[in-house]
Amino acid sequence: MSGTGANARAQIVLQRAYQVLFHLEQCDHLEQAARSQFNAHARSVTELPDELHGWSPVVAGLIIELSGAMGALRILQNDVWALAAGAAGARNSPSSMRDAYKSIAQKYVAGSKRPRWLAEVPVDVRRAVAAYWESSGERAATYRDVDQHHDVLARGCFLITEGGTVRKVSIRLPDNPEQKSRARFDYVNKIDGIDLVRDAFTALHGLVEELARLGGASPAPLLRTVDFTPSIEHKAGIARTTGILLFDSDGRTGLVIGQDEELHATIRRVTV
Repeated sequence: MSGTGANARAQIVLQRAYQVLFHLEQCDHLEQAARSQFNAHARSVTELPDELHGWSPVVAGLIIELSGAMGALRILQNDVWALAAGAAGARNSPSSMRDAYKSIAQKYVAGSKRPRWLAEVPVDVRRAVAAYWESSGERAATYRDVDQHHDVLARGCFLITEGGTVRKVSIRLPDNPEQKSRARFDYVNKIDGIDLVRDAFTALHGLVEELARLGGASPAPLLRTVDFTPSIEHKAGIARTTGILLFDSDGRTGLVIGQDEELHATIRRVTV
């Protein structure tokens, strides 16, 4: 893959990772807000059980954000695979990590035809992808597929209490998403959705680190990519502001980018 192509793929992976992290951050904020609301009412319960069902509009928003995190994570899996295959120069490889794993894990008898791209992807890369998929990737993908194709994974939550206080708002996921049926789901293992997605993202990040190591990449600070598409059309003889870039979460520090009449770029640092 050309340097430009690899860089474009890396930017896609980076942007998708931000999407997952954004959804998870929103999940954390909403869980805290829901916990605070429930606690205000839990004080009126004389004997608070260790667990009880809960629902509120905030919980509904939490479930929506969790679903968004699962969807973005599933797409990120495929983006990571596309980056790994492209960096290896593999042609006509599957677009899905699930399909790639099926070919990687398949036992080929003597004389059977193997996909050409398998030989183009280094053995160590194939092993790393297979290990990730078997240990974490497939389960995370299965939850997302149920959520998208078969049934919403959650309609409410459990309130986990201790000492008369709600300590955690838990969005429970089924133990057996492979059943793909609400009637067959069970919840013995008390799987928390936010914890599961966070762990799944950590595992996928570990795969990316391993692939980078195998590719000979050196550790470096992670920089956000800025790519404005479509671009603004600049015309001679017109001085104008073309963009505002903010660099901190509270929006206080940034750059104002513009052009002068001769089409020269101008950059001004601003703080509010």
